[in-house]
Amino acid sequence: MRRNMRILTCFCILIILPIFIFAITRPAQGASALPSQMGATNQNFYFSTLITQTETLTQAVDTSYYLPLILKAPPPPPPSEWETRVVDAANVFSDMTDRSLRQGADGLPRIAYGGAGLFYAVYDGSAWQIQTVDASANVGKYAALAIDGYGLPHISYYDASARRLKYAHYSGTAWVIQYIDSLNNVGMYTSIAVDAGNVVHISYLDAKRKTLKYAKGAGTTWDIKTIDTLSVGKFTSLALDSSKYPHISYYDFSSNPPNYNLKYAHWDGVEWKLQTVDILGTVGEFSSLAIDFENQPHISYYDNTNKDLKYAHWTGTYWDIKTVDSSGDVGSFTSIAVDDSAKPRIAYYDATNGDLKYVSWTGSSWSFKIVDSTGVVGKFVSLVLTSSGLPRISYFDVTNSDLKIAIKNY
Repeated sequence: MRRNMRILTCFCILIILPIFIFAITRPAQGASALPSQMGATNQNFYFSTLITQTETLTQAVDTSYYLPLILKAPPPPPPSEWETRVVDAANVFSDMTDRSLRQGADGLPRIAYGGAGLFYAVYDGSAWQIQTVDASANVGKYAALAIDGYGLPHISYYDASARRLKYAHYSGTAWVIQYIDSLNNVGMYTSIAVDAGNVVHISYLDAKRKTLKYAKGAGTTWDIKTIDTLSVGKFTSLALDSSKYPHISYYDFSSNPPNYNLKYAHWDGVEWKLQTVDILGTVGEFSSLAIDFENQPHISYYDNTNKDLKYAHWTGTYWDIKTVDSSGDVGSFTSIAVDDSAKPRIAYYDATNGDLKYVSWTGSSWSFKIVDSTGVVGKFVSLVLTSSGLPRISYFDVTNSDLKIAIKNY
């Protein structure tokens, strides 16, 4: 019985529903009616008549009875592999270091830079917030940035008027600024790092005495050492190992006798150890240093003799040196980082084409990418990797005099 009722119900719906729809939507005049005597009408005649009436209805129906058509917007296009953004188009700056760009525990980038004042830019997740740290004239060149365990910034930089090394750090409420080395004509080519105990380490050039110097301290107490002498100390890059020991790459610019070599110094817990890394031609300018998880150093640098980008890695017993890119005049303004597998990534300037380039080691070969080629771009590069290993690069747009950042999305 219930089965028969269900069949009857379905039959009624199939028969009555089309008639009901037709009745409420038929035009007022000019349309034919369905047969009124259903029982006297042949079934085949009924369905053929229904089809005819449906066609008539489709042509004559008032469109006001239809519901509006809702169109779904197409999905947005996927992001490009690299995107570039302007950070600062107003302030004057130059001679940024390979340590100008850093990121905090929140993963957001920060940049220190200057020349006609020292500036600090922080990305808050939606826009860049720019602070003037030191408004003194002729300060801010060679700015290098480090972030401590509390997420607070520390900046070493050069005061060109006083010709001295300056240091600024944010206390949590205000910027605190001081001179570090009491001698004059010191502080160019600075590099900075902060260890797990929030002790600050700074390398720099003593230009008057032509020596490599190193300062270590916290607060206002500094221990200053001369690490190497005889026309050395340009293009310093400092990094710390897991024991909080400093490592420094730098350039030997001695002309008598002519050296022009890449050098490397590290503290082993007892004394400073010095090594000459590469002596083939004029090599070592624009050096950048990174320490991997095994505490081994990796250095990118410029071969000025051949106009090439070079890379040196300490294997534990010797320096493994490779020419990475030799396609034109490439390799000036380098910055290096290593990923969790100790694979190097390098950002650098292509002077032949005026481009920003990026190269990564896959484990078997080098993979190259032109990141930005709009105008003359790519000087003063600084590279960091996100927690997922994606690169971010800050750099100078020479054409527009802008500070820019490039971000890899995948």
